[in-house]
Amino acid sequence: TKGPGASGTGLTVVDSIVRRHQGTLDIESKPGVGTTVVMCLPEKQTSPAKTVDGDLPVRHATGLRILVVDDESWSRTHLAKLLVGDGHMVDTAASGREGLEKFLGGVFDIVVTDRAMPDMSGEELAEAVKRHDPDKRVILATGFVDHAVPEKQGYRRHVDAVVTKPIAPDDIRRALLAVSEHRKQPSKS
Repeated sequence: TKGPGASGTGLTVVDSIVRRHQGTLDIESKPGVGTTVVMCLPEKQTSPAKTVDGDLPVRHATGLRILVVDDESWSRTHLAKLLVGDGHMVDTAASGREGLEKFLGGVFDIVVTDRAMPDMSGEELAEAVKRHDPDKRVILATGFVDHAVPEKQGYRRHVDAVVTKPIAPDDIRRALLAVSEHRKQPSKS
């Protein structure tokens, strides 16, 4: 049912969003008849959402040079605006190959890359980045459900952190803080 170039992540992303909001998704499909999707989300809470540190906002890094690589224009632009607003210097690339060219020609602290891209996947880009500079930090953004533990998906060799798409601001802030703090620590011999 998918045309050429489709990544097949649409329903996975919807499921991830619904689960993040403690909702349920029920799908019933009959060939030749159609598909019914029922999405149930809890009512909006009247009390303010709690942050990780109680009433304190999520702590985040600032002043990083970040390369954002994503073939979806909206996602790339949205993330870049968020990161610039948090005080980072951001460059973007619309494909894995363009991202690798920009990485090799520039100076970046961290690469944030989409996983599913047509010409070069995020994992392939991460591998190329690590081949060039093993200490460079790479964050992989994915809409696939089983992403919480990078080792579980075989990401560990080339990926330093994984965030769920669509990327929640606090999730990317936590990931950037974690990988930038790791980057600043002296290596143990």
